[in-house]
Amino acid sequence: MLLYTSFPVDVFQVLVGVLKRLAPFNYSAGWTVACFSLEDQLLITLMKLRLNCKDLDLAVRFDTSSGTVSNIINTYISVLHEILFEGILLKVGIPSQLKCMPKSFEDFSSAI
Repeated sequence: MLLYTSFPVDVFQVLVGVLKRLAPFNYSAGWTVACFSLEDQLLITLMKLRLNCKDLDLAVRFDTSSGTVSNIINTYISVLHEILFEGILLKVGIPSQLKCMPKSFEDFSSAI
C-alpha cells in the first residue's frame, strides 16, 4: 500500500470511510463508474497521484478503458479536494503564504 499510494492501510481505510459517507458522487464525465468498488477507485486515484502513471497504464493494470480511469481520477481528485482542503484545512485555518514567509522575503515581492 505504501509503495502505490504513500499511505498506510489504516489511513487508506479512513479515507474510504469518509468517501462512503459522501457517496454517490457526480462523476466528471457525466456517467457513473459501476464496475469498480469505491476502494478500487480511490486506489486508482492515489496511484495516479503517487506514481504519475499514464491513464493507459492504469487502464491496463485494472483491465478497463483509459476513459474510465480518467473519469475516476478527475472525479476523485475533485472529491478529495472538497473533503481535505475545503472541508478540513480551510476550516482549521491553514496559514497563507503571506503569513508563512520569512521576514527576509518581505523585500522581494516577486517571491510571494
